[in-house]
This record gives sequence, structure tokens and C-alpha cells, in this order.
Amino acid sequence: MSKSAKVSSIEALPRFKSALTRYDEGMRDGLTILLLEVRRGLDWLENDRAPYWRKEYRKASDLLTEARQALERKELTINPEDRPSCYEEKKLVEKAKRRLLYAEEKIDTVKKWVQIARQESETFETQLARLANFLDNDLARAAASLERMHGALDKYTQSTMTSNNVGPSSPTKSSPMGPADPSKTSAGEGDFLDDSNGSLANESPANGPNDNQSDEQGG
Repeated sequence: MSKSAKVSSIEALPRFKSALTRYDEGMRDGLTILLLEVRRGLDWLENDRAPYWRKEYRKASDLLTEARQALERKELTINPEDRPSCYEEKKLVEKAKRRLLYAEEKIDTVKKWVQIARQESETFETQLARLANFLDNDLARAAASLERMHGALDKYTQSTMTSNNVGPSSPTKSSPMGPADPSKTSAGEGDFLDDSNGSLANESPANGPNDNQSDEQGG
């Protein structure tokens, strides 16, 4: 059983192909933006937060050292009975310790999130690569197929229009030997045609054999 396709508009094919091209361009732009965003987030963790908290840790460590030295100098300059008067210096030491501990926790947190971000980034980039492969192969094949279909249908339409312009052949039935030429007709055939168009058509039964019999009787 033959199969046929109902085509209502050949021009829909190039329009669809153009839409696919715009979709391809938009998807590629989106892939580029997503990839840049993922890498920017990972870069922020690795190259901004990690160095920042390492620097803060060093600063907190220096502040703790300075606070301890200030406390020791204060304790050396006062009498043992006045030890409670070093309250401010001790307070600065505790503050520096808390800051150092906080920076250390942040360093560990950043390390943890760098590992997570790397894993998620690799997974996400794998998905983006699959989508890019779809655009490079499947979508490209679809566009090429639409181009071929449009070319085939356009060629078919042109051939159909050409056939319609030529028109059907004359229905007149001709002799296998070709058309008859009156100038080439034999003598007998010519006399017959003349008689059929002239005298023979005008004869009547009264002008037949009866006239010959009357002539014989008269003689």
C-alpha cells in the first residue's frame, strides 16, 4: 500500500528551519552563560574566599600574638596584687582568639564548599556537553533534512507546473499511416468522393433503371 503526505505549504519548511536555527543560536548562548556562571561561582570560592580567609587567619593570629605580648608587658609592669587590673588586655586576647577560631572555621567551610562545587560543576558541565552534542548532531541533521525536503518538494512543484503548461494532446483520432492528403488521393477514391458529395447524392429511384426501359420501348 503506497503512502502519501499531505503538504499544505512548502514555505512552512524553510520557516521551520529558520526557527530551528534561532533555537540553536539561543541554546548555545544559554549554554555559554550557564558555563560561565558555574565557573565564576567556583572561581569565587577558590580564588576569592579561600585566599581571603587565609589572610584573615594570619591577621587574627598576629592580633592574638600582639594581644598576648601586651598582656605580658602589662603583667610585668604591675605588682602581683594588681593583676586584676589587666582586664582590658585579657579581653583583647580573648577577642583575638575568637577571631582566629572564626577564621579557621571559615577556611574549613570554604574547603568543603570548593570540593562540593567542583563535583557539582563537573556533573553540570557533563549535562551541558550532552546538550551541546545534541545541538551539534541531532539538531544539525534535522535542519539538513528540512533543507532536503524543501528542495525535493520545490523541484516536484516546478515539474508539475511545467506539465500543466504543456497541456493534454488533441483527442482527434488519426490514421496510423498519418493524416490524409486530398492531393494524393487515387482517382477512384476521388470520383467516389465527388459522387458522394455531388451527383450520387442527388439521384432518386425514379431516375434509375426505369428510364432505360422507356428509351428501349420508344426505339
